[in-house]
Amino acid sequence: PLGVASVAQVHRAKLLRPGDRAPRDIVVKVQHRGSARRFKQDLWAAGVLFRIARRVDPEGLPDMRPVLNSMREVTYSELDFRLEAAHQQRAAETVRREGVGVVVPALVPGFVGARAMAMDYVDGVR
Repeated sequence: PLGVASVAQVHRAKLLRPGDRAPRDIVVKVQHRGSARRFKQDLWAAGVLFRIARRVDPEGLPDMRPVLNSMREVTYSELDFRLEAAHQQRAAETVRREGVGVVVPALVPGFVGARAMAMDYVDGVR
């Protein structure tokens, strides 16, 4: 893989569609098997710990439900690559409109799902 994180791996690939003269250099981001289950379990466990801590020391601890709800919202959005693709598309449009000298990789149409997505490979600067 080109990169690995807690949610997914990114692999370089070549895509050749019927009618293409040359393969397209792409990367495919694939969610680790079981990531959603592990994150949901972690959030559940955090909720249990927050409730126990609140019972032990109700005056000393703030209400952590808003924090936990925010964590849930962010985590679930990170686990759905369709949402990430929508954000990436919006970022690309903004960068293009504003004339910022940044390249946002183009998504590969038809290759975006909840647990996997493909986009153009862009060689970066190290």
